[in-house]
Amino acid sequence: MHDVSPVRLHGIPAVSPTIRWQRVKTALGVSTNAEVAERTGIPLRTLDRLFINPDSSLLRNARRLSALTGIGMDELFPADDLAEAA
Repeated sequence: MHDVSPVRLHGIPAVSPTIRWQRVKTALGVSTNAEVAERTGIPLRTLDRLFINPDSSLLRNARRLSALTGIGMDELFPADDLAEAA
């Protein structure tokens, strides 16, 4: 069994997908992942990819999610997750 706990990147604790989902659901006042997708207009599969393994191809969706929820990008994604996209 491999360890799935968040790791630290350059001294910044990684944010687990579960924590990302919870922060967004709380900000939007919804209780399910499907409701997040419906409320944001971002497909559920895209949100799953964004929360599990964010990369530069998902930057537009990450920015949109941040704007819609009022949660800062740095709160949702460690600095290194999307660094290549900047």
